[in-house]
Amino acid sequence: MQKEQIYLVGGAVRDKLLGLSTIERDWVVVGCSAQDLINRGFKQVGKHFPVFLHPETREEYALARTEKKNGFGHKGFKLNFPRSISIEEDLKRRDFTINAIAQDMHGNIIDPWGGQKDLELKIIRHVSDAFSEDPLRVFRGARFNAKFSKLGFSIAPETLKLMKQMLSENEIASISGERIWKETEHALETNSPEVFFDILSKCDALKIVFPGIEKANSAQILLSLNTLKNAAEISLDSRVRFAALVYQLTKELEDVKEVQNKIFSRLKPPNKYKSLIKSVQLLATKYLAIMELDGAHLALLLKKLSGSQKNNDIELTALACAAIFQKNLNGNENMDKVQYLIKAKDVFSKSNINTQSRNKLRGKDYGNALFQAKIEQLDFWINTRENKTRKL
Repeated sequence: MQKEQIYLVGGAVRDKLLGLSTIERDWVVVGCSAQDLINRGFKQVGKHFPVFLHPETREEYALARTEKKNGFGHKGFKLNFPRSISIEEDLKRRDFTINAIAQDMHGNIIDPWGGQKDLELKIIRHVSDAFSEDPLRVFRGARFNAKFSKLGFSIAPETLKLMKQMLSENEIASISGERIWKETEHALETNSPEVFFDILSKCDALKIVFPGIEKANSAQILLSLNTLKNAAEISLDSRVRFAALVYQLTKELEDVKEVQNKIFSRLKPPNKYKSLIKSVQLLATKYLAIMELDGAHLALLLKKLSGSQKNNDIELTALACAAIFQKNLNGNENMDKVQYLIKAKDVFSKSNINTQSRNKLRGKDYGNALFQAKIEQLDFWINTRENKTRKL
């Protein structure tokens, strides 16, 4: 019987070899049974999946396993995890060679599939042809490329070719929107999110993430990716990045709202993403001339933006628009508009009517008086600001 061994695996080993900090650690246990771990206080995650939480660290420990395709989609696998499975066999089922490296408890590296060499070459390469059995790996490959793009990594030509071929099997259509969104959101949080969508475009998978954009030409797609790149440079917030991308990608299409609804239906993004896109569309029509609006028009815009925000802040809307219109403005002009909107929102939200009027007015009359007070305060702030600017 194989002796029990515990190995650190996957991203923790990869990032350590790259000299990067490690946030999470995953472990694989060889020569052990589920009951053995349960008897030692580990808590099993799910009934049919051999992953357990350590009783103290809460880190994930998985039994070494193999997988065999026996159905359709990413769920169509039969898992095998007897004690006899070796660490080499477990690593073979993984997606990319750089993720198929293990380290034993003595610090020794186990690398049967050339992951260390590919780290040196800065190549994202699939481990085996079994890669094509899981369609979600198309999105994982694109995400890893986005994550490590600034380190000079790229996807191996043979892996990119395989990713394209996987689309012809129609299995990607079987992946739930939630799983695709999870990969998409992780990609949006990387330093180069535009790389994720560029890879999907090269694999003809962009229409799967964004159904309804089939009529978008290559120039529109390129502009959208550049807009996303701008957004990533301006803001770390994934909502800003996603809103800028979706706005740019759909704005030239017929029936923008219908296309966006198709995207939301396929990807299932949280409401905070959808509501920000709505507010970006409101602001985009006024953004370039925002500093030319009088108090009444600015108040009306801020009222509409406040009503559409829900989980978002107007600052995020302004940053998304800054990314969208970066080609029209220099950096200082762009950030001036963002700061102008943030201050205007502050004036708008703090403006109020006097105590006597508050006590007398009710209902609609109170609402009208309050809004008029906000207009007057905005006009005063605009005029004061313009006078200061003239003196300078």
